Amino acid sequence: MPPVQPTFGDSYGVREGDTGLMGSLAPVIAPGFETRIAADIGAFPPVGLIYTRVRAGFNAGAPPRAASMISVSVAGTGTISRAIVQVAGPAYARAHAELSITIEEWAPRVPRFSRPPFTSVLVQRVTFNPTKIFDVWGTFPLSFQFPTDDGTTYTSVAGMPISEIASVRGHFFHCWINLIQTAEADAVVGYAAAVSNVAYDFPPPFVAFL
Repeated sequence: MPPVQPTFGDSYGVREGDTGLMGSLAPVIAPGFETRIAADIGAFPPVGLIYTRVRAGFNAGAPPRAASMISVSVAGTGTISRAIVQVAGPAYARAHAELSITIEEWAPRVPRFSRPPFTSVLVQRVTFNPTKIFDVWGTFPLSFQFPTDDGTTYTSVAGMPISEIASVRGHFFHCWINLIQTAEADAVVGYAAAVSNVAYDFPPPFVAFL
């Protein structure tokens, strides 16, 4: 199969305490161009924790009869890849960012009187080992770190076995490119702050039924 352009996306976030979110979590999907998934988040004293997941995906379709595996790979650029961790005294801070791929297998439902038509059932969902973008932390007595890796290339690869029944019954596969970020600060005593800021731009991922 040729590279596949993402056509849908979503985002999710949870936060507690004193946190910040700059801009939007919405993925930017531009057909014919690169897709961007990004977040700029921070956690601040006395206590703050924020987690975000931004992702873009596509429908890889149904496998051919002879296929026994689906393979997905993405290679893009961390156009922005920055973290800040500051700690003074008995406190703790962490900034983390990672890239991963999720593959979902869906089975179409046969329309019945009690069910709406064209609904589908999730058969399985697998998220594969992530590619670390950064994982920076600091603690007592003093820490100040600000790694900046703008323009770095990050890749992620996934492969999932598929059963013979998948092609026979018309199962189809959704593939997601995920950007996960967290920022955490715990400074009931002392000072702590963390910032995670990543913008990942990638061309259409490669997909193959093998």
